[in-house]
Amino acid sequence: LRAVERATVNGAARSIVLSEFMSAELRSLAPRSARPDVIPGGVDTDFFSPGRPESLAEDRWAGPDVRVLFCARRLVPRTGVQNLVEALPDLLAREPDLRVAIAGIGFLAERIAGLIAASDIGDRVRLLGRIPDEQLRDWYRRATLAVVPSSHLEGFGLSTAEALACGTPVVGTAAGATPELLERVDPALIAHDASPPALCTAIE
Repeated sequence: LRAVERATVNGAARSIVLSEFMSAELRSLAPRSARPDVIPGGVDTDFFSPGRPESLAEDRWAGPDVRVLFCARRLVPRTGVQNLVEALPDLLAREPDLRVAIAGIGFLAERIAGLIAASDIGDRVRLLGRIPDEQLRDWYRRATLAVVPSSHLEGFGLSTAEALACGTPVVGTAAGATPELLERVDPALIAHDASPPALCTAIE
């Protein structure tokens, strides 16, 4: 597979990537290829913007007096959601007024639901599944903090940009391109790694 990818890159007239991280990945794959152009991802800031989370107005679980942690990721190993869930028992023990909402689908959904049930934190953690864009925006707006717990290969991190556009700070990991977005906001928002203890520390 890497040989096919390398041949494709070497034969390309031009390469475009989303981040400096992906530029380095491409150069590692095909060192003799031309340096790729970096064009970062973007979001519709007319849609993803600060405002009232209208669809959550009647949701007492995530009411305005409650601190909410929000994560919108595919439930697969690369995105680190399982690590986040494994960090929650310690985090919630120290932050008793915190609620956690996780949006997304993937083949780890049952395992993650089982971890939540086994840790007896189900009353404070919601698995939202796939949600429409209007609800996604409202959860970003409602959240006190968004979390992007990627374990590796984060090519850009669109959810990071979406949350920031809604005015919500984001804790991310040092994986992939996430530092390119968060270092200019505050380096303290970057966890040292994607392990549960590191995520817990950065979130706190």
